[in-house]
Amino acid sequence: MLLTSLHLAITSLAGSAISLALVLPVVAQTKTEAVAAADAINAAKASVADALASGERVLLVELHGSTLYVFNTENNVGGPVLRVLEQLGFRPVLPEGVDIGASGVTSLPVDALRRTPADHVLFLNFSTSHSAVREVEAALRPISGGRLYRMDTTTSIALSAEWTEPYLVPLIAEAIRADG
Repeated sequence: MLLTSLHLAITSLAGSAISLALVLPVVAQTKTEAVAAADAINAAKASVADALASGERVLLVELHGSTLYVFNTENNVGGPVLRVLEQLGFRPVLPEGVDIGASGVTSLPVDALRRTPADHVLFLNFSTSHSAVREVEAALRPISGGRLYRMDTTTSIALSAEWTEPYLVPLIAEAIRADG
């Protein structure tokens, strides 16, 4: 009986050691990824500092086909973008009187977007129609005094596992820096 108990205790300790040996590299990797993400945010903040000097309110607008959409953080496409904007120091805003429900997204005509108190507009472009893009840009630019930043992407990327905050940080920062 004593031998069986001793054997179980040793087996239990060995199992814990193996579990610990497996968990520690995962924890180390997670910490490394967190440090890399923080470094990426800090670098991105530095690159958008000039834009933030014009104000922090930003309107996120998506063009998909010929339809314009606005989001809240509940949406799987707009949510990560909005969270990155917040991490960079921006404050997402919506047009006056617009409330987005549980889906996290709603379509709006461009006239409704003009009621947005925004310092910046981030234009998430999924359209392949150059004329539609130019038309939307012309309509959005006055909303923010000309501070319009375009980020082109595809639906397949936006709906993939790749569409994460770490993936988006440099893309959003580059769009703001390039168009700012």
